[in-house]
Amino acid sequence: GLSEVNTTVASYSLRDGFQVLVCQGDITKQEADVLVNAANEDLEHIGGVAAALSKAGGPEVQKECRALVKKWGKVPTGRVVSTTGGNLNCKSLLHAVGPVGGKSGGRERILLETVIQFALNSAESMGSRSIAIPCISSGVFGVPVALCSDAIVTAVKKFGSQGGRSLGRIILIDTRVEVVRAMQEACDRHLHGMSSGSKVPRDPGFQMGATAGAPEDGVLVEIVQGSLETQQVDCLVTPMVGHNPTSSRVGSILSQMAGPQLTAGFHKEAGGATLPGDTVLVVGLPSLQSKGVFFLNLLPWDNNPHGVAIQALRRGIRKVLTSCNIKGFSSVAFPVLGTGVALRFPHSQASKVLLEEVRTFKQDRVARTFLLVRFVIHPTDKDSRKETLRVGGFTQDADKGQNQACQTYGPRAKSAFYCCVSQTNNEVTAMLGGVKLQMVRGDIINESVDAIINTTDFSKKSLSGVSKAIVTAAGPDVQAQLAQSKPGEDCMCTTGPGLLACREIIHASFKCDTQVIRKKSKKILKQCESKGYSSVAFPAINTGEAGMNFEEACNAMLDGMTSAISKMKPHSLTLIRIVILQPLVFRAFRSELEKRFGRVRPLGPKEKAKQLLKRLARTPKTSTPQGQTFMSSKPPPAVMSVISCGRETISTVQKNLEGILQKQLVVREVDVDHVSRLDGMELEAVQAKVKVSGISLECRRRLIPPEEVSAVVELVNRAAQKALYRELQHKEEAMYALVVQWSIREKNGTWRELSLRDNYLLEDAHLTQKVSVDVTSQDGGVLKVNLSAREATNWQTGTVYEVKRMESESPFELPAQWEPMHGDVFKKVTLNQNSAEYQAVAGDFVRTAQRNIQKIERLQNYHLWNAYSVCKQRISKKNDPADLGEMSLYHGTSAESSHCIERSGFNRSYAGDRVLYGKGVYFAVNAEYSASRYCPADASGLRRLYVARVLTGRYTLGEPSMKKTPARGGDPTDCFDSLVDNQQQPTMFVIFHDDQAYPEYLITFT
Repeated sequence: GLSEVNTTVASYSLRDGFQVLVCQGDITKQEADVLVNAANEDLEHIGGVAAALSKAGGPEVQKECRALVKKWGKVPTGRVVSTTGGNLNCKSLLHAVGPVGGKSGGRERILLETVIQFALNSAESMGSRSIAIPCISSGVFGVPVALCSDAIVTAVKKFGSQGGRSLGRIILIDTRVEVVRAMQEACDRHLHGMSSGSKVPRDPGFQMGATAGAPEDGVLVEIVQGSLETQQVDCLVTPMVGHNPTSSRVGSILSQMAGPQLTAGFHKEAGGATLPGDTVLVVGLPSLQSKGVFFLNLLPWDNNPHGVAIQALRRGIRKVLTSCNIKGFSSVAFPVLGTGVALRFPHSQASKVLLEEVRTFKQDRVARTFLLVRFVIHPTDKDSRKETLRVGGFTQDADKGQNQACQTYGPRAKSAFYCCVSQTNNEVTAMLGGVKLQMVRGDIINESVDAIINTTDFSKKSLSGVSKAIVTAAGPDVQAQLAQSKPGEDCMCTTGPGLLACREIIHASFKCDTQVIRKKSKKILKQCESKGYSSVAFPAINTGEAGMNFEEACNAMLDGMTSAISKMKPHSLTLIRIVILQPLVFRAFRSELEKRFGRVRPLGPKEKAKQLLKRLARTPKTSTPQGQTFMSSKPPPAVMSVISCGRETISTVQKNLEGILQKQLVVREVDVDHVSRLDGMELEAVQAKVKVSGISLECRRRLIPPEEVSAVVELVNRAAQKALYRELQHKEEAMYALVVQWSIREKNGTWRELSLRDNYLLEDAHLTQKVSVDVTSQDGGVLKVNLSAREATNWQTGTVYEVKRMESESPFELPAQWEPMHGDVFKKVTLNQNSAEYQAVAGDFVRTAQRNIQKIERLQNYHLWNAYSVCKQRISKKNDPADLGEMSLYHGTSAESSHCIERSGFNRSYAGDRVLYGKGVYFAVNAEYSASRYCPADASGLRRLYVARVLTGRYTLGEPSMKKTPARGGDPTDCFDSLVDNQQQPTMFVIFHDDQAYPEYLITFT
């Protein structure tokens, strides 16, 4: 049975008595035939659920795991092994190895579903009747909770749909409220149609963030960050002082947008003076995206939490919500009422009242029609955001600084790109970023929008399906225009609307190709935005007589729309409708859209590469002060009492003990910056070793055998080296992805872009002229790629796939003087001495360095230039374009180092000992300084010096001990960009990010 300490949140009864429970509680106290442990490949249970289960089960659990690994090796990701449960309330303990976020080549979902299926099948084969599963990979492994919960429930659904199982009960359990909620919502999505029993009622509290459907009481509460006046809802609510509609900041902004009609409409509807707590609804205001505005008469704060000001606020909120019910509004947006300078309500009181009144409204409401209640918090109003989330019982884990119309705040949720607004049997309304998407059952010829999309094959003489319906309904004028049209290379054209209720019809051929659908959907939205259109209607592309797979068509359309919305951030386009006639197609499209609810926007390889480069370029922030957490682990002291008859004897014993201590004592230093590079799993391993050995990471003098200290120091240094290599590897992969993309052709004919890692392996092999290289297939197998034949062969199945290499246009503008690269990523060009470019570079050099120039070479490195451009973009955005500080500076080098610099850039790891202003890479303002000190001659007497573009940004005076630039103020993330020798007239700049400088020219001189 269920443990009394754990709480069942929801229950789902499926076929043949199969039951799924969602519980909040401690899995170590759960009773079940089988418990599942979220393990790592080494089966070393050092953190999270694994450590808790191992501790509760007793030492035999870890002992048996180590024996398994010793005998059979590491457990691959996606696989399961069984051991004793020890003291746990189970017959067996299954160790399931889930994927680590960002290290699985984008296959996290597949691997999670696989490992859950293995666990369920293993439990079934053992004759078990119940199994308890945590939310695998959602902890230190770093896979998003929404993805984990959805994948786990998907696997459970597949298992339970087959029937005839001995395993009759699956318990999904976690201690974290936000994870339990995510698993419950995943069950609501996937098990709703299979359920034959009743669910345990939901918590009457708020359902926050993106959701797959309307809650049972019909009211969905959402907290978003943005501006009230831009919300796309039926009605807005704005406070006012007394009877003045423009007395608040929001009221004033709305008045500027709507003009004099706002004040006139207000006084007309009010019909006289209003009292505190009264509301006035004004509808039909121009320039607003809402149907109406509620003006709420409030009193200034009177320092009384039960006074007349609070009571007026409560009455007003109730009246607004009741009016929404009566008038049939489906959505309303509130600010945190009363916290402005005019009314001065405390943020905690205003948030509390707003949430309490909505909760009471939800509980007392008889109607079950859908109503979205959205709380809109201005991006600058941190106090209201904090208090609203706190009072509502939620934590904020959204990306800071975003300002999207549908940014959601929910339990540990990143800002979701796909947000559900409402659902009925025949319609789903969602927000894609700031654009509303409606997926509806209906006939597209009845749509009233700016543009209607017609899918057609221009090569056919006779039309059919949806194309025939659209053109026929549009009438003979459109038929004639289409017959005379000459589609461009993109197979698209436009005609007038004819008899349809739109401004134009866009005709396009999509060729039953997901890549074409993705690109055309994106292009169409961009075209609508450029023409100032606010709405567009699509059919379900190529799902009729074209016979395309419904899910693939839907995902291609959504991917293209997502890409367009993300990149252009539309101002005019506010509504996209996908109109579907056939019920089967609608259900399939609806299901694919629902799978995306709550997700952040998916990134393509190039976007991932750009984000990775930006992340690697950021100055690392120390998460914990030195001397705390892992840095303050101290074992108990060893105390010895010496009793003797005389002081001389005690003195002798003391000296002997001190001598023994000195012989046994080892003092080592570990760079805290190295420790800060470790990820969660590596840090836990170090902490475990420290605890076992009884020492601290501060490595202070201890009475501990020297081999113990050496072992820990070696462990930290080895992990730090590994972390540094991993960072450099990620940077290389990201830089390659910006200029070239390898893809593999699946059996259904679609091209799939390879992951950053596989893309790097293939491109590196291509550049080094290797014949073949191994990459990973989607199912975890090995593909051997023949680079000459451009074919990939699966060694296990023998299946052969086509691969292709596509060079990308540089995402950043290349220097105008560069010569064509002709497919190369690096090129060295010797400048003509008579060219203006040569004269400019040489002139700057000889101004301070009276040397004989032998030659000047321009360095053209795609990878380094793109990385430098990303850094330039980051600094420009952080500071201001005026504080970018891009300069041409000098850096001396040896012949041996020059090859590394021009290929891989300036590396701060090679910083020498003479570091007067910080341990970074040094650049001189005057060429002579570098030429005379840091340009050693080679065997032939030649010396080398680089002219580099350097982003100096905002700088401060450096010190020898500095390993990074200090913070500019109280915000530890806002740091100076470089260090200098003199703040008034710097002659030396020191940088700490390799991408902050680009080696533009190499001057060889004597």
